[in-house]
Amino acid sequence: MMQTPQHILRFWEDSFPQLNPLKRKGGRRLYSESDINLLRRIKELLNDEGYSIKGVKIYLSKKKINDVTNEGKLTVSDEVSEKLEEIKATLQDIKKLYE
Repeated sequence: MMQTPQHILRFWEDSFPQLNPLKRKGGRRLYSESDINLLRRIKELLNDEGYSIKGVKIYLSKKKINDVTNEGKLTVSDEVSEKLEEIKATLQDIKKLYE
């Protein structure tokens, strides 16, 4: 989903205490939506905006975590959103046929 190697994600977990996925037996991690948004924002800061690890730590320490996770959310155009609503309605109609 993130197209980021697993070892990089683990490094970010160690580097940024704000990132704390639920860890299951065997080392499996369950990332919440806010974790994913935070990861997306960290990736943007490091890869697109040229921040260093230290710079991202400072950035995260100066902002509220909710603000940062909101910055990392994916946005969908109105056209795509309308199309998704149409698909959802169609699927709901199909479901009703089989109830």
